[in-house]
Amino acid sequence: MRFTVGVHRFVIVLLLEPLEAGDRFSTAAWPLHTTIVPTFFTDAAPAAVAGALEPAAASVRELAVPVLGDAMFGARGTVLVSELERTPGLVALHAALVAALEALGIREETPEHWLDGYRPHLTVKKHGRAREGDVLRFAQVALVDMRPGQRRGEREVLAVSPPI
Repeated sequence: MRFTVGVHRFVIVLLLEPLEAGDRFSTAAWPLHTTIVPTFFTDAAPAAVAGALEPAAASVRELAVPVLGDAMFGARGTVLVSELERTPGLVALHAALVAALEALGIREETPEHWLDGYRPHLTVKKHGRAREGDVLRFAQVALVDMRPGQRRGEREVLAVSPPI
């Protein structure tokens, strides 16, 4: 894993339930989501990153993503997730967002999880999960600050797309 320090550390997720810009939560209380663009660093202003997100997110009419089944993820293979199908719509959205972000000069935290290495999944949480055979319909795309005010363990929604 490559770790690069930048001014901002963001992630872009697809949410099952809508949130609003300004919503905050702890790492333990992440709402159910799939990461569409893994964590990245940038010196670009949050407004510029949000602006890059909007055209790609607006191109999505509906994302219905089947759940394939459970898998173990994480550096040690200890994180239970529900792996999602790499649908054409999901892959196209991921690629469009990556292309828009690369124009801003972002730096990937884990480049092995981008483009061909992108493996969509939904982490199993105490407050919810997906099951094999479910078809997930995502509510919106959200830009999340991974260290708002440089506070570890807290996350903040900076921008959301119109509903998908």
